[in-house]
Amino acid sequence: MAIGLLAAACNSGSESTPSSTTDGGGGGGGLVTPAGNPRLFGVRLSEGSRLTAAPSPLDVVAGDPIDLGRIDEILARLPDWTGGEGDQQSFNWPTESVPPPRTGETVDVPFPQQGPTNTPDVPTGPLHVLRHQPDGDVPVAPYLSITFDQPMVPVGTVGQVNASDVPVTITPQISGTWQWIGTRTLRFDYAPEAAGDPVVDRLPMATTYTVTVPDGTTSATGGVLADEVSFTFTTPPPGVQTLSPVHESLALDQLWVLVFDQRIDPAAVLPTIHVTAGGDDVPLRLATAAEVAADDSARNISEQAAEGRWMAVRPAAPMPADAAVRIVVGPGTPSAEGPATTTEPYSATGRTYPPLRVRDVGCDSGNPCRPGDGITVVFTNELAGSNDLSGVRVSPAPAGLRVTQQWGTVRITGVTAARTEYTVTLPAGLTDVFGQTLGEAVTRTITIGEAAPSIQQLDMVTTLDPFADSQQLGILTVNHDELRVRVFDADPEHFDEYVNYWYARDSVGAAVPDWTVLSDATVRPSGDADVPVLNAIDLSDALDGKPGHVIVLVEPVPAISPNSPDYWTNRPSLTWAQSTSLGVDALSDATNATVWATDLRTGAPVDGVTVRLSTGLDTTTTDGDGLGRLTLPRSSNADQPILLATKGDDTAILPTWMTGYDVRDQLRWYVFDDRQVYRPGEEMRVKGWVRRLEVTGDGGLHAPSAASTVRWTLTDAYGVELANGTAPLGPLGGFDLAIDVPETANLGQASLNFELTSAGGVDNASMWHSVDIQEYRRPEFEVTARPESQGPYLSTSPATVAA
Repeated sequence: MAIGLLAAACNSGSESTPSSTTDGGGGGGGLVTPAGNPRLFGVRLSEGSRLTAAPSPLDVVAGDPIDLGRIDEILARLPDWTGGEGDQQSFNWPTESVPPPRTGETVDVPFPQQGPTNTPDVPTGPLHVLRHQPDGDVPVAPYLSITFDQPMVPVGTVGQVNASDVPVTITPQISGTWQWIGTRTLRFDYAPEAAGDPVVDRLPMATTYTVTVPDGTTSATGGVLADEVSFTFTTPPPGVQTLSPVHESLALDQLWVLVFDQRIDPAAVLPTIHVTAGGDDVPLRLATAAEVAADDSARNISEQAAEGRWMAVRPAAPMPADAAVRIVVGPGTPSAEGPATTTEPYSATGRTYPPLRVRDVGCDSGNPCRPGDGITVVFTNELAGSNDLSGVRVSPAPAGLRVTQQWGTVRITGVTAARTEYTVTLPAGLTDVFGQTLGEAVTRTITIGEAAPSIQQLDMVTTLDPFADSQQLGILTVNHDELRVRVFDADPEHFDEYVNYWYARDSVGAAVPDWTVLSDATVRPSGDADVPVLNAIDLSDALDGKPGHVIVLVEPVPAISPNSPDYWTNRPSLTWAQSTSLGVDALSDATNATVWATDLRTGAPVDGVTVRLSTGLDTTTTDGDGLGRLTLPRSSNADQPILLATKGDDTAILPTWMTGYDVRDQLRWYVFDDRQVYRPGEEMRVKGWVRRLEVTGDGGLHAPSAASTVRWTLTDAYGVELANGTAPLGPLGGFDLAIDVPETANLGQASLNFELTSAGGVDNASMWHSVDIQEYRRPEFEVTARPESQGPYLSTSPATVAA
């Protein structure tokens, strides 16, 4: 970007037109006007243009350095520095923020404590070691501690002590820190950084430690240790945590990653790793960093392993294909942390990849396969992602056939039919990740068996089809030869008893209530096998062709045990069936329910319908629009309340949970501020309006009473109260605040809380509004500029600068 700069000289306030020529005399071109006043200059910026020729760089004068003596002579000519009053000031510390509020109460306690104090008894006699840890063989030693029965150091020296002051020696010697825990317990923590080791929170592994407290050790009270105390503990040698990969399709030059539980030296561990393939020894070498980075699995394992605890190896020459592989680590595997080596071997087995072939063919349900199951073809090796699956053939082809592959499987999905044998043909060109192909087309067969039996589970309440020629209940079954259908008389007044059994019928020992049996018959489904069959249960005899209610229980024959895996898809199906031409809908609020009765056959409103709740005392009769209003009860003791709608001999029920509840008018707030972000010490302007929303009666928005005021509190991000006050509401229910944010306010999201006084039992009488309190500054950036036009530069000539 090029910028044109033009300096214009102004004479005595009159504007001077810039000119491209210079003033050679002593007039307007000088630094002062003819009257002797300083000449004023202005700079005007405009869009520039790049010069056709690059400007010549200015010569830089190298110069010679001035010696120190000459510098002193120049400085000596300067007058003495004299400071004025106020030149020296204290450091201007920033305003300290107020601390957040503390929980609990502050209790004043006199210090020092008043009254007599008892000094503890001073132990006397010989010094003893009470306990020490660790001891013996331990899986890990996080630290070492020794506890004496007498104080060993004065209270004033509790903390870090020098090694020379410690009456304990550790063999072998390791770097670390001794610390007194109290005056009797001495603790040692390993310091791996001092030894240049990766940071760990334990003592080095693979080591046997001897800890000695010499005889003659003296306590702070004069007690002497009569005999030397010595104990040992041992940390384990290295153990293999993971060895990966190990499976039945290993590459011939497989790269293995071993992760240990402690630091190891890969070069020292390598000779203790032995691999055989097909019974023959396989020489190994360490994998290079580039080989590990190129292997996704090895790279992920090495990145997650701790530093120095993993190694990667691979065969020095390819292993034979389709050969059993055994990997043995140790014994004698060394550690990089201590001298101990392993005494027991770690082993794992696998196999190099075999020729590509089909290992198995199966389905989703296992054995037997069910209609709709997908077919899975399993191969011996992982398949290459570049395979063309269009050559996979299925005969007969199921509807919606789709073929996919994943790792070492080919997946075939579609609508497979029952009692059908499918032939799957796999093309010879299928390739695995090792470049092997099937070599020739492979054909496999699989049989889809019969469908599993099932019975449809009906809803709690079923309304019979009012358009049907007869009163029938439909239920779907699959592969059932017989069904037992029992029909019981039903009274809507006893709906609760039915609901209790409907929920408890699958419990152990649940018996059918003593309902009046209207019919008990055996139904033989007629239809094709292995597909859902709709069975029509005729209820005309039980209902006598009239509106009414019955309970229907459908059970399989023979009965299926609750312990059978087929029980839950064949459990008895239970429903309350109602034959009615009335359709009932209800909509409720806090106090009332509006009911709409219609004819199920025509959709027309039905008047004269008596409606009531099973849990309420109020009743209503629908008008010409089919509408009625009920007063809701405030509570319900029923397990399942219902709405009953009756006209003549026709009664319809609607399970519902409508109960009344208290409502109150609500306040509606609208609050905003001028900037949203404020610095400590700035002023915040806030405005808002309040309205009262009537939720009863005809509703509506109204302004609060003129005597109402808004109480407000400003708290910062830590809950510290910054300011508070009140503001009167105006005639239109509005308020206007000017709040000074204190200099000590904590930064973060602050909360401005409002509450309307004299609200008089309404909801939402308070609300909060968030603002940000932050420190901010102008953005800082740098612009590199260079002159495009050559000097010298005159106030009457343009100058071009590129930035």
